[in-house]
Amino acid sequence: MKSCIHIGIADWCEIGFDHGKKYNKCIGIEAIPSSYKHAKARATHWNQQFGTEYSVLNYLVTNEDGKEYEFNIASNNGHSSSIYPMKEHKEIWKDVREIRKEKLVSNRMTTIVKENNINLLDYQILIVDTQGSELEVLKSFDGNIKHFEMIEVEISQRELYEGQVLYEELNEYLESMGFVRKCDPHTFHCNLQYEPR
Repeated sequence: MKSCIHIGIADWCEIGFDHGKKYNKCIGIEAIPSSYKHAKARATHWNQQFGTEYSVLNYLVTNEDGKEYEFNIASNNGHSSSIYPMKEHKEIWKDVREIRKEKLVSNRMTTIVKENNINLLDYQILIVDTQGSELEVLKSFDGNIKHFEMIEVEISQRELYEGQVLYEELNEYLESMGFVRKCDPHTFHCNLQYEPR
């Protein structure tokens, strides 16, 4: 089985459905403190039940250390929360709204790796699902993503959040880092997997 780093896990409600079948070791990173607590409890339960090595870290990941954000908390248990305010998202998913803002301070992945003594070479898979800030997250690795066997990112071809990265720019960056997508987007908002060229 593979090991992964998953950035933007919310409360990690999918841990028992998808992750547990694919990965025996995983670091999940979540920005919202309340979601982090739920995710940590799920990871602890999963480890006790199945002998996996799941750990959870509470960080907001962007490409800047020490920057304070008014983080936009969404009504769907935080799953649509973002550093960016909702734009077209409000029209497409009318039942999801921003319910409050929370001041959070960001960290780059290079900093998080150092603070937590993480050896990136121990992980083959990288998953990034951060509601529009995926490019910020990827750049915060300072290029240390080339060893990953697969990178899965959430992409958007419409501006669901004001100021978010769109698919073309994200795809161009990953291609410049030596990755190629496994398939074309099947809808305007979906997850894509990239492999080394």
